[in-house]
Amino acid sequence: MSWTKRQLSEPTVIRLEERGSQAGWYFLMNRGTDVCASNGHPYATLSALLAVWDVELGRHDRDQWGAFIVANPRRKSER
Repeated sequence: MSWTKRQLSEPTVIRLEERGSQAGWYFLMNRGTDVCASNGHPYATLSALLAVWDVELGRHDRDQWGAFIVANPRRKSER
């Protein structure tokens, strides 16, 4: 049985939680950088997230909510 990674429908971000009980966890957000209106899929490590999601990582940055990595859907030619 083959396993297929989940696909993004649009670009978003992966946020690193820096405070609280989930500090160090990575969250694949359902909406880009608008963190106030987003939900996230939590993963203990970036490797665990990448094992589930077929994404292309973009720039690493920081905003008023913390560190993030741009996550783009992988182009069909790269799958």
